[in-house]
Amino acid sequence: MKKLLSFILVFGMTFSLTACGSKTDSGKTAASAPTQGNNTVTESSTQEPTEEPTEDTKIEIQADSLDALEEMVNKDVDNTVEALTKSYEKLKTEINTYNKYKANTKKVKAFYDEVLLSQQKLTTKLREYALAYAKMILASGDDMYDKMDDLYDVIYDKAGDKVYKKIYDGILEDMYDDFYDGILDDAYDNAKYSEWSDLRSDEYKWWSHTRSDIYDDWSDFRSEVYDFWDDTKSDIWDSDIAKATENLNDFAKDIEKYIP
Repeated sequence: MKKLLSFILVFGMTFSLTACGSKTDSGKTAASAPTQGNNTVTESSTQEPTEEPTEDTKIEIQADSLDALEEMVNKDVDNTVEALTKSYEKLKTEINTYNKYKANTKKVKAFYDEVLLSQQKLTTKLREYALAYAKMILASGDDMYDKMDDLYDVIYDKAGDKVYKKIYDGILEDMYDDFYDGILDDAYDNAKYSEWSDLRSDEYKWWSHTRSDIYDDWSDFRSEVYDFWDDTKSDIWDSDIAKATENLNDFAKDIEKYIP
């Protein structure tokens, strides 16, 4: 079984909780992210944790601060988008006529598969980063409730929004414009109709199926990270660190299903 994050939670004897703000879930839509409220509440609590995360909650992410984690998240998202963009630019340069498209349909289909696999790997890694954030926050024992908003802002909001805009609403839209509505549409008057129709139908099918899978993957990632953030933050507010720790362990196990 693949192991998750190389952090071991060590809790102090005393935790101070300063609570501020709330957010509302809209993770399963392609519209806007939840917004943060303006209510401010302060609460103090002392509690000894009754359990530590199991071995199953370790994954190989190492960082010495939340800022370092944020840099890692941004780098992974940017690297994935940049790699896909470069691959697509190369593909588009190689396939710039109807005859070249006809001779390289396997390359086109392979790139659709590459886009989906690359995003799936990225959203799995982002789930791992969410777990890393929560572990580091609980281990700090300081301002845990407020710090959980870093997880929300960096993973759910900023990274999630960038993945959507650059892949679902970016590369895939470019492929539609360049191939289905570009090269293939332009070839209508000069190509053999039956051949042209088959090629265009296949192109639309690949694009549509990939787009649907990409959206489902993105939506699942956002929904799961939101639920994890919300549940863990609620446990911290309730001063139930044992339950928060159990939530981390459960989330770690959930991540495993996305790892080949």
